[in-house]
Amino acid sequence: MSDPFSNLEKKTGRTMPQWFEVLSATGLEKHTELVDYLKNEHSVSHGFANGIALQYRSRAASDADTDLVEGQYAGAKAGGGSPPPALPPSTSR
Repeated sequence: MSDPFSNLEKKTGRTMPQWFEVLSATGLEKHTELVDYLKNEHSVSHGFANGIALQYRSRAASDADTDLVEGQYAGAKAGGGSPPPALPPSTSR
């Protein structure tokens, strides 16, 4: 299967990372807003605008997922904290 974005730079004048920078500067978050912005302000075709917006938003979601996982394994329970308090001696008879 071929990469649908293999000719992105040739057709739009920018690479995917460059489009990510453009979209980051807009402050827009919703898919439809991103697509409309690319189409209206940069004359990108609907297909490319949709693909760029999907890649941009999935990149952000991927980063957030990584942060959540890293957060689960951070802190005192990650091995860097102090051990739990010792149990009192047993008083069995």
